[in-house]
Amino acid sequence: MVNVVSIFKQLLGTLVALIGGWFAGVVCIVVIGFTGIGGDQRGSVVAASLMEAVFLWFYLIPVWIVVLISLYLAIPRTSLLWRPYICISLGALAGLLCAALFSGGNIDSTMFLWYAVAAIVGAATCLTGVVTRDRFKP
Repeated sequence: MVNVVSIFKQLLGTLVALIGGWFAGVVCIVVIGFTGIGGDQRGSVVAASLMEAVFLWFYLIPVWIVVLISLYLAIPRTSLLWRPYICISLGALAGLLCAALFSGGNIDSTMFLWYAVAAIVGAATCLTGVVTRDRFKP
């Protein structure tokens, strides 16, 4: 018999991990904007950062529904994939892969920051999942 409370707790765990990754992405976007790495003017950084923080959800929601929930429910707590160094590395690679898929494989100098933020979001999502695993996984 399926325990509904256990599934709900695991879904909540995926949402917490997703928010952790999103927060890391927003911090990266703000740092990139305020340091001028992305070429933005400082006056438009706040508006651009808010817009990109909302826009990031258009990428995160499909990945959360298709990939993160299914992996979180399928991988047992005792798996080696839950080791921090393995999970964070795979999360960064998954972030790069998702960025490549969403951008149609566009690999040029203008996409470097996008790929870097995607890798950080993936790694931070997995880090949050590993840190909160004992609270949400049975």
